[in-house]
Amino acid sequence: MIFPFFIMENSAMIIWPAYIDANRSRSDGRKISQRDAVKSPSVDEIAEAARSLGLSVDVEHHKSYPRSHWERSGRVVITDPSRTSKINLLRKIASEIKSGRAEKQSQREIKAKKKARKEKKKSRQKGKREK
Repeated sequence: MIFPFFIMENSAMIIWPAYIDANRSRSDGRKISQRDAVKSPSVDEIAEAARSLGLSVDVEHHKSYPRSHWERSGRVVITDPSRTSKINLLRKIASEIKSGRAEKQSQREIKAKKKARKEKKKSRQKGKREK
């Protein structure tokens, strides 16, 4: 007897963070090359990347990847995946996460440079006042 909660639509695709984690080996669940993979992706990053690719996404934070059932990594369910293979979709998602991280990093660097300039300017003005 098959229970309804075990049945998933054929059109749904499950994405576990382990599939694109560069810190994991192939035997630990990584499905794409290390070059394409991302270090320690979160389900929220994966969901955001999938949404930016125009996919419909459900996030399940309470789920555990079967190979590491003691970790609550969560999973992303893509309800209507495009007509691409799962591996190609994983590569696109990882690429999107990488570009998002690079953008955030550059924004942090810009803020740090602005802050350093302000502090330098303040210290110059303080030095002029003392003279």
